[in-house]
Amino acid sequence: MENFDVDVAQVMPPQQLSITKVDGYYRAYSEAIKVDDYLGVELVVGYGAVSTSGAVELAVQYSDEQAGGFASVANQELLGSESLVGIPAAATRTDGEDQNITRRIGYRGNLPWVRVAFKARAPATFMVGVDALLLRVPRG
Repeated sequence: MENFDVDVAQVMPPQQLSITKVDGYYRAYSEAIKVDDYLGVELVVGYGAVSTSGAVELAVQYSDEQAGGFASVANQELLGSESLVGIPAAATRTDGEDQNITRRIGYRGNLPWVRVAFKARAPATFMVGVDALLLRVPRG
């Protein structure tokens, strides 16, 4: 069995995120992180208090450039499902079910840059933070 090294990177510091309309859609984006030196990345999304009743979707996006050209990652390059990492619509929120929770999704593709996109059908405000666990085989 091989030993692996794991690095941790903060993709989005914990913050109150407000999703606003961008190009006709309600979206907000994390910073892009460079992942091409790693075998894979696990994104750990921590949600705090959620003040919106609408659903918030999460999409993992990738690109060959840090500055732009991001596209959604194909399902076969994900470990897990994006639909299970977002927040479902709910009239009231319950701790441990749809707020104050942690969700995870992995990416094993080969493009060097990854970011997280949050999408909603209406303005949304919630506490969120995203960390990345980066897996690599040590050299030597």
